[in-house]
Amino acid sequence: MTLRVPAVFLPIQNFGISVPIIPTGKKTYPATFASGTLTLTNGSVISQELPKGLIFTTFNGIEVIPDYSVFIPAGSANGYGYAIVSAHALISGKSGNIPAYGINRVEGTSIYIRNLTSFHGGKDSYTIPLQLPQDRQTALDQAQTNLTKSIHIKEILREK
Repeated sequence: MTLRVPAVFLPIQNFGISVPIIPTGKKTYPATFASGTLTLTNGSVISQELPKGLIFTTFNGIEVIPDYSVFIPAGSANGYGYAIVSAHALISGKSGNIPAYGINRVEGTSIYIRNLTSFHGGKDSYTIPLQLPQDRQTALDQAQTNLTKSIHIKEILREK
């Protein structure tokens, strides 16, 4: 005994649809502080120490603070006493990226304070769009709806 089942092959049809994924989330990156170095020279025959909290102001009003206290040796007949200290701007963002010689001043009568190179690393805060899982699901739901409508319209046109 054999059983025969007739088969009718339908033509394969491909349907495609594109739907943009619209991000509804946001990610904010905070501003960063610029940093650099201060060069200190001492023209006095007396060594000096500058405390950590001492604030220096640039020619355009940006305040800079050393990262730690610094000892500046005394000057002598061979030259000035010399020290370098890392420092950072007290204002966050790009405005803290002060140019070289933004600080060029004398403290007291014999300590010269300069930033021989520009400060860098200060960035303003910014926000970027963020794609959330619900955004992908919304786009998928919209694509399925649009695809169903597209298939339904093609079937109506075929029947006519």
